[in-house]
Amino acid sequence: MSEQKIKDHCRKVSQEVIKLLGPVECLLEPLQDGINFGSDAYFVVIKNGDEQRNLFVKVPPQSNDIKQFFFESLPDDFYMFEREFYVYNLLRSLFKTVIEDQNQDPEDILDFFPIPLTSPGEMTFSRGMEEPLVFENLSTLGFEMWKDEFNGFDFDHANIAMKTYGTLHALGLVLHEENILKDVNLLKLLNMDITKSIFNESGLEMTDKGFKAFIIWMKDHHENEES
Repeated sequence: MSEQKIKDHCRKVSQEVIKLLGPVECLLEPLQDGINFGSDAYFVVIKNGDEQRNLFVKVPPQSNDIKQFFFESLPDDFYMFEREFYVYNLLRSLFKTVIEDQNQDPEDILDFFPIPLTSPGEMTFSRGMEEPLVFENLSTLGFEMWKDEFNGFDFDHANIAMKTYGTLHALGLVLHEENILKDVNLLKLLNMDITKSIFNESGLEMTDKGFKAFIIWMKDHHENEES
């Protein structure tokens, strides 16, 4: 997806969702390589006079050969971006419904689940491939990217991550038990065999290369620590 198309879409979001009036300036800053592995991503600043909003945008990969190879090696029915678009734009509202049915506060339970800034329009199956996924840039609220991802999370971050996975798992079970999932497209996107994306020739080759690169990194890292 071209940077011009991303800018045009962000201007549309600024008018239809954020409700900024008048001409809008749009500035893109690509996320650096190695931080976002499955997509191209951008920090976006939109300005209208003295008013400014900071966005974060994800699109299918085109700027990096490794990410492009990974994306093109996925099975045709993997639907990575279509699924992500539906999860943020439809699944979150279903989670909210089942939480409210239990007389609980959905905003308290779903505080980890970002709300997308999506323009009004029909939720078609392919929409995730046709337009950027847009969020508020949370770095303006004090959040920041993990700076030392190779050495893993500390205990506090790992603890939060596991609790979040547990919440998602529990909400998913409720949706299944209550038979709330009715959208045909969402059912198709969630009912997939992920093993097909791993146990094929391209997937095994990519996994093998990844392990070899990891072993080299581990040896270099160990040598640097000893010296």
